[in-house]
Amino acid sequence: MLTGRLVFMGMILCVSCLLDVQAKVFSRDVIKQVEILMEKDSLTMCAGCKLYTPSLGDYKRCPITTLNCFSAEVKVLLLEWEIRPKPPLEWGLKFLAAELPPQTESESCQCELHKEEDAKDFLSQLNKMLQAINSDDS
Repeated sequence: MLTGRLVFMGMILCVSCLLDVQAKVFSRDVIKQVEILMEKDSLTMCAGCKLYTPSLGDYKRCPITTLNCFSAEVKVLLLEWEIRPKPPLEWGLKFLAAELPPQTESESCQCELHKEEDAKDFLSQLNKMLQAINSDDS
């Protein structure tokens, strides 16, 4: 017969598995939204747009700040392109950042310190980072 303690531990295990599955599915949805944006002609939609562009290395050093930076810059890009995806892409990135355990990140992780890139390179870096996150979740 199961004791209350074992039943409680079993419930915790089940809930944590469900939350992990939800995060993976959500990150795939975010990846799909980025891939759709990558198909757009960034030169005609926003010639001269420059966005702060963190790299995969930045994500490995400062994951929360990097995701929040991408989120803020995606919001700017979508306003420039006059696109409003449902749900908003920046919310998906914020959700992924919120799922990470809290950690201390250095001042060198600030968004404004990253190199400014055009929309095509920005989306390529974002996609590369999301693919890496998704493969780590597997």
